[in-house]
Amino acid sequence: MFGLTGLFPIIYTAVISFMDWDTIRNTGEYLGWDNFQYVLNDRQFWIALRNTFSIFLLSSVPQVIIATFIAAMLDHNLRMRTFWRMGVLVPYVMMPVAVALIFSQAFR
Repeated sequence: MFGLTGLFPIIYTAVISFMDWDTIRNTGEYLGWDNFQYVLNDRQFWIALRNTFSIFLLSSVPQVIIATFIAAMLDHNLRMRTFWRMGVLVPYVMMPVAVALIFSQAFR
């Protein structure tokens, strides 16, 4: 099952990446490493890669720092500790429950 759903698409994509693929005719001409050379020499590729890593860093680093701070605060002796912990956990529980209720009503 893994080979069919996981491994085959990866191998197929790797094979197609070496070709000038025509999606309408479902055929392609073998180009070798030309596609990769074209992409690596394209200025927009490097701008897009830089933007992707910038967004990753600007979103992940603050989230990890804030999450660590919140976890440390919830680990200390707080007043109404259960209330604050539930305030953090309830949003994660509510969404699947809401989706389940909507789908159970829609597919009755």
